[in-house]
Amino acid sequence: MNSMSIKKNINLEFIILCIGVSISIIHNLIFQFPENYQMLILLSLVFIVGVPHGALDFLVDEQNKEVSNGKFSIQKFVKIYLSRLFLFSLFWILPWLAFSLFIIFSIFHFGETDMAAIMKPGKSSTILYIAYGAFILSVLLLTHLSEIEIAVPILGTYLKGSKFYYYLQQYNFVLILLFA
Repeated sequence: MNSMSIKKNINLEFIILCIGVSISIIHNLIFQFPENYQMLILLSLVFIVGVPHGALDFLVDEQNKEVSNGKFSIQKFVKIYLSRLFLFSLFWILPWLAFSLFIIFSIFHFGETDMAAIMKPGKSSTILYIAYGAFILSVLLLTHLSEIEIAVPILGTYLKGSKFYYYLQQYNFVLILLFA
């Protein structure tokens, strides 16, 4: 990947991030968008940007290998991917553990996917991956706690009524800013 295309990607990601943060600030502090507007925004973004997460993970892995001068193998990627899937299915014996590990893995994965174009994998990049991934996931999750209670019953079962859940509801925007 040449430096010009990396710069264009960074500029586009920055613009999209600014738009997303602005919409989130407006929605949480100034004006609650009605659900039909939220759906319109979602569908517009899906139409414009697409839904690459998951579907294109093999391309991200290939790019990471290229950046770190490693060798990409689709067979190895599929084996690792299916192993992770199998491992997570075993963890569902303890739903709270599976959900917690899924969140932790998602934080790193979102950060790695979005930041791979500008940072080589390594110890220093891991911190940035985690911070960026935590920011993305916190925006997605903490601004929709009531919807998540319904979609992810484990959240309601294990957390609802706890002090931790109360703090998540009351200080969600502070946590998002902290990760930002």
